[in-house]
Formats: sequence, structure tokens, C-alpha cells
Amino acid sequence: LAILEAMSAGLPIVATDVGDIAHIVNAQRGLVVPPHKPKAIADALAQLLSDPDQRRAFGKAGMVYVAREHNALAWTQYLLDTYEAIQYDRSVRNLLR
Repeated sequence: LAILEAMSAGLPIVATDVGDIAHIVNAQRGLVVPPHKPKAIADALAQLLSDPDQRRAFGKAGMVYVAREHNALAWTQYLLDTYEAIQYDRSVRNLLR
């Protein structure tokens, strides 16, 4: 959630490759480094500090991504789909009893 909030604010992202981070932060939206590698994080931060154009590009791409994929309408649809899947699953289990 913190990464999405940072992206929505137009901030460039440096994140470690844990969980689903790589599905959110790609090469157009930020830098992903291996976990437990402080030097890789430092190198990625140094890269961004030395390249204002890349910082701006990552920030803009992140804002577009969050606005398109994580807006209220998208989340509402996701919840509706989830509830429908649960209801369907329960219906099927009831039929099989």
C-alpha cells in the first residue's frame, strides 16, 4: 500500500523484490533490487539521485499506473468479482452436498 501511495504522489520508487512488488514496480515505474542487499539499494538510490529525468519519468509513470489500475472503480469491481466468486463457490458446494 505504501508503494501505491508513493506512486500516486508522483514519487520515484526503489523497492526490494519481495511479495508482489515486482508486479507493481516495473522498469518503467521504478527500480527493483534483490532483498537483503543494502549495496543494491544504495546503488539504485544513487542512480536516481544522479538522474532527474529518470526520477520524473518514474514518478509520472507511477501516477498513471495508480490512476488507471488502483482507482475506486477498479477496486469496487475487484470486490464485486471476489464476492461473486465466493457466492458461486458456496452455491457449487451446496449443490454437491
